[in-house]
Amino acid sequence: RKARQLTTHNPWQQGRLRLISGLIGRFETLTAHTMAVRRVRGFPPAAALLLSGAAEALKHAINTNVAAIIAQARRHLAQRQLQMTRASSRALDLILVGSGLAVLIGLVASVRVRRDFRALQQAEERFRALMDCAPDAMVVVDRDSRIVLVNVRAETL
Repeated sequence: RKARQLTTHNPWQQGRLRLISGLIGRFETLTAHTMAVRRVRGFPPAAALLLSGAAEALKHAINTNVAAIIAQARRHLAQRQLQMTRASSRALDLILVGSGLAVLIGLVASVRVRRDFRALQQAEERFRALMDCAPDAMVVVDRDSRIVLVNVRAETL
């Protein structure tokens, strides 16, 4: 029963299990018949049945089918492991490429921020120079009407 549950996804293995079940049934029948012959007719006729090789042939057929199921399961497992290895490798490649892109984007953003910051500093310096050189008094206020900047001419007034 456990073997059937483990092989529900594989019709080939299910067929082999049915075949094995039939072989086991035949083996049990042969064993029961041999024991009955032993009880009724004695040991020599039962020994003759055992020596006929029928039981050995059934055991061999059972073992061959079990080995075939195991071999097929191992092949299937090897294929799945190969698929998982490939998928893991692809995922790792994507992680590495994504990480590389993230670092590259971070570097580009850092360069742009520094460039923009320098440009802002230069613009502020030019503005201050312009304010200081202006012949008129200039006062700059913010939205709250606070004085934030005065030029030299305004300071002298």
